[in-house]
Amino acid sequence: MPRKISILKGLSKLLDAAPLPVYVLDGEQRFVYGNAAFSVWVGRSAEELAGLKCLYSASGELTGAAELAAAIAPPPEVYSQGLATGTVAAPGEGGTLNSRPARFVALADAEGEPLGLIVCVGSPVESEPQQDLTEASPADLHQQLQELRSELGRRYHLGQLIGQSPPMRRVREQVRLASQAGSRVLVLGPEGSGRELVARIIHYGPRGGGPAVGPLVPMDAALMDAELMQSTLTTFLKRQSEWRGERPPAILLKDADRLPADAQQELAGFLRLPGVELPLISTANRSLARLAKRGKFRIDLAYSLSPLTIQLPPLSERDGDLPLLAQFFLEEFNTGGGKQLSGFAPEALDMLLAYSWPGNVDELAELLDDRMDAATDDQ
Repeated sequence: MPRKISILKGLSKLLDAAPLPVYVLDGEQRFVYGNAAFSVWVGRSAEELAGLKCLYSASGELTGAAELAAAIAPPPEVYSQGLATGTVAAPGEGGTLNSRPARFVALADAEGEPLGLIVCVGSPVESEPQQDLTEASPADLHQQLQELRSELGRRYHLGQLIGQSPPMRRVREQVRLASQAGSRVLVLGPEGSGRELVARIIHYGPRGGGPAVGPLVPMDAALMDAELMQSTLTTFLKRQSEWRGERPPAILLKDADRLPADAQQELAGFLRLPGVELPLISTANRSLARLAKRGKFRIDLAYSLSPLTIQLPPLSERDGDLPLLAQFFLEEFNTGGGKQLSGFAPEALDMLLAYSWPGNVDELAELLDDRMDAATDDQ
């Protein structure tokens, strides 16, 4: 007498025979099942994802299996829509993004509380040309972030390098060149534009560096005098001589345009010492060369600190980047694992676009973090 096949085994066998990926999340957005085609699509066994929460985020804060779980996360609102369509993605060969259309079947209990979600993934389709991001939907912005992370995420964290405007494309290319060249760099930009973050990306490189990369030692220019400059650089050079890693330590000279005259003289003297290599990444609000022309900065030091200058634009000059930045900070908030948010209402984005943002990206990040905290606390 033939053995009876259990219902679960029979269902699993049936789904494994399906040529397209199918996976299931529970009511808390945790991964519970993926068929054989799903494992082929994502390049991992479904068991590796079991129990992971699929956070709706492309912010770059997640790695490994958690990163994959975030890539396949559907928009949070589909859990309450019964039947819906959208897009999900998985990393492909070489880190490229493999986006596909999907159908979502939401399951709910008698009281309407979500029990889970069945995701049926379709065949690949050609991506549509990029639209004006000021008119993009939250789902479109999410996909743009995923594509940008796929392009850049293996080289460095996204952070305040998010954006598709020409100025930010230029900045990203300059950061790439600076990371490879290893020469002194001046990161120039207004307050809140992400100068220190860019400096750290240049020094630490992919994924924040590792044990082979020496520390980036911060030095506040405004607090320096000749004596403190001398003692700090002497100590640094001793540590540097003892370093055995791949990339040596470097100094982060913050607000170099505020460096006092006696400290300028001391630093210039160290840079002229024969045989001394002093890796320096400087940040400033004002051009050192322009200050030198006005007699307010040593001209030799200005050029020594800035063989390569990266100019960060104010947020008001980054046409079209704000919706993508806002979506980025929202999805970064999602990595906290609390209530998942899919995007901003058009009215909210209109309000953000109408403001001049004198505090630049830092001001935007702080405002959105406060507002999202307040919104989730009220629910």
